[in-house]
Amino acid sequence: KDDHVFYTEVVNKDADYEDFKVYNINTRENKKVLEYGCHIYAVKDENVIYGELNTNTLNEDLYVYNLKNDQNILLEKNVRDYKYINEGKIYYTIGNDENKSLFSINIDGTERTEIMRNAEEIYAIDNGWMYVKKFGRRWVYDADSDRIIRDNTFFLIKISLDGRKRINITDDFYRFVKLENGHIYYLDEQNDLHIVRSDGKMDSLIAENVNN
Repeated sequence: KDDHVFYTEVVNKDADYEDFKVYNINTRENKKVLEYGCHIYAVKDENVIYGELNTNTLNEDLYVYNLKNDQNILLEKNVRDYKYINEGKIYYTIGNDENKSLFSINIDGTERTEIMRNAEEIYAIDNGWMYVKKFGRRWVYDADSDRIIRDNTFFLIKISLDGRKRINITDDFYRFVKLENGHIYYLDEQNDLHIVRSDGKMDSLIAENVNN
C-alpha cells in the first residue's frame, strides 16, 4: 500500500507473539511499529488491530493503532477472542470458555454494542448477516426416564449485524463446513453431513458418519 509493505515477524512462537513492521520500498527503511508482546489480528487501511496479553485476566486487551497519526486506542479489555472486521466494525468475544458474549465496536472505538450472549464462533458474514455458533439448551426425549428433558447443545444461528434479527438454522450442530450459493453445509452431533437453505428451511441429509 503506497509503496509500503506491512508484515509481522514472529518473536515468540510458543506465546504466539509478533512484532509489526513497515518496510518502505523506496527508502528501504524498515520500521518496527509495535513491540514484542502484541498479537496482530488485522490491518485495515491505516489501522492495525492487535491484542496485548492482560496478565490479570489471562485474556487480551484489544487495541487499534493508526499508522498515519500514531494514535493508539484501547478498544476493549478482557477480550477472549478477536473474530472479524467488516465494514469498519470489529467483532469479538468477552468472557471465558464457559460464558462468552459477542460484541461489536467501530474501529474508532465508538458504538460498542453487545450482540449475543453465549456465542462461540463466527463462521461467515454475508449480505448483512452473521452465521454464529451459540451454546444453549433444547427439549429432547430421554428414553431412559421416558420423559422430555432439557439438554445442552450448540445452535447454528443466522443473526443480523446489529443482533436484532435472528434465525435458528439448527439445534443439532457440530461443525460448519461452508456457505455457498445461499446454502449452508454443516455436520450435526452425529457427524452427519447436511445441506440447508440460509433461511433455515429445507434441511436435507447428504451423508452419514462423515470423517473428512
